[in-house]
Formats: sequence, C-alpha cells, structure tokens
Amino acid sequence: MNLVKLRVPSDLSRLFSDDLDIHRSPVADLLRTGDPLVIDTSLEPINLVRYERHRDFPVPIASMLSEICTHVGVPFSNVHWISPIPEYQFANKHLFNGTYEEYLNSRTNPVEFSLNVSRCFLSLNNYPREHRKQVVNFIENNGISNNCYYSYNPREIEGERSIKFDDQFSKIDSTLDGLDMLGKEVWESTLVSIVTETLFVEELFFPTEKTWKVFDKYHMPIFASTHLFVEQVRNLGFDVFDDYIDHGYDTIRDSNQRLACALDEVLRWSAIDINELNKIKREVKDRMQRNRDILNHLISSDIARRDIFLNSLA
Repeated sequence: MNLVKLRVPSDLSRLFSDDLDIHRSPVADLLRTGDPLVIDTSLEPINLVRYERHRDFPVPIASMLSEICTHVGVPFSNVHWISPIPEYQFANKHLFNGTYEEYLNSRTNPVEFSLNVSRCFLSLNNYPREHRKQVVNFIENNGISNNCYYSYNPREIEGERSIKFDDQFSKIDSTLDGLDMLGKEVWESTLVSIVTETLFVEELFFPTEKTWKVFDKYHMPIFASTHLFVEQVRNLGFDVFDDYIDHGYDTIRDSNQRLACALDEVLRWSAIDINELNKIKREVKDRMQRNRDILNHLISSDIARRDIFLNSLA
C-alpha cells in the first residue's frame, strides 16, 4: 500500500509535477507498483474532485488520477480516499475524521469537573477568519469582554490584529502553541464555549478539535459554524443542552443571519450571574460526563475502523 497524506498545497507535489503533467507525475510510479494508493485528506476538507485551496484554478485531482491509471495500465479502483467529509462522493472512500486522532495525540491537560466558574464564556480563535473576527468584535462591542476569556490570531498570522489570551494567565503554565496546551484553570473557570469552527459558509459537516474540546472539558457549546452543524453533532450522540441553550440558529441557512442569531444567544447568556452558572453546571454534571464518554468512544472506535481499513490494503 502507498499512503499519501494531503493537508497543505505543497503536498500536491507528492502526486503531480509542478506543471500538473500527468505523464511526468510522481504518482505514476506509485501506481505502477500495482499496490493500492490511499490518498489521506482526513485532517482537511479537501475535495479530490475539485481541489481549490490556494490555487489560481481548481485542480481535478480525481480525474487526473483516473487518467494516470489509464496511462500506466492499472484500474482506477486501486485508488482509495480517506476523507472526513460525508458529503463528498468517491467510489472507494473511507470516512474518517483525522482530528479525532490529532486531538487524542495532543491531549496534555486533563480537566476535572469542578464548580469554579467565574466567567461565562471561553472563545479561542486562532487562524483569522471573518466569522471569528465578527465574534470577537461582538464580545468587545457588547460589554462581554469581562465575562469571557478569548483570543484572536495569537500567532499574528497575516498581519491581522492579535489578542493574546496567554497574557491573562501569565502565572500558570498555559500557551496556545499546541492543540491542547491551555491550562485546566481556564476551562474550569468558564462554562460556555463559543466555538468558531473551521468551516462557516460551506454546506459541509467537518467538526474539529474545537468541538471535541467542548465535550472533553465539561463545557456547553454555542457554535458559529455551518448550517445544521448542531443537528449533526447531536446525531453523533452528543448532548448539546437544548433545554439550556437555544440552538435555533442552526436551522438558518443564511450564514450572516445564522451568526447573528447565535450571538443573540451569547448575549442572553452573558446576563446570567455567576452563582446561576455554577448551579447550571452542577445540574448537568452527569450529562457532561456522558458527553466525555461518548467522545472517547467515538475516538477509539473510528481510529480502530480506519486501522482495519488500512490493514486490509496492506
């Protein structure tokens, strides 16, 4: 088996020549071996049918691979695709969300259940995106800053303004350099995560470690993500605390209206006093623990299924 992982645009060089000439592409040599070729895009919402990330024009990876298979004399059925996106269609596709494994391998600060809530919200916004900027602006413009720990572009990417969450916790071992490097004190002192997922306007379901953290760290979520994202999170088995949080925004197709509705719910929660927040957390303790158990089961079972799939091709 030949396994090729695609995550960043430069990874395309493992498949194709710079000029995308199918007759001189490295993948031709891999296919000539006759061994199965597995394209792994499990960490990104990459579409092999139409790859557009940081490209001047979309690259039809799947059709190019089909042409190369014909050129070297092997069946296209030798090509397999590991993808985290249910909506993408491909003959030999194995559905696997690689952020499960990525988060599992990055876990460094386990959080215990506690009733030490002193602020309502936590909102971690790393790579700058428009919906994340709007969330941060809403927090700052509506008097929520003192009731929320939040970051925006802490690594100073693309020259955008930077809000370094770490500065507020200089006395504890807490950084944003890794997927799970935030000290447990931060999670334990907040209750509601404003989750600004990677995708927002796309009609795709792609939860990442941003979502897994909520259920691993005894939090309740308000999501700034794609249309029907919350519904599909429920379908995974998670409790999204509908009796406490109004997720009506999830059914709104228009992205701007959906975000505005989600932020209305943030504003409502910002008025709840600290004693009530701790009372709510006490009431949902068992449900939070079940969410954590569900996450652990999903991680272990999906990794096991992926490994069985890969071993079947070895």
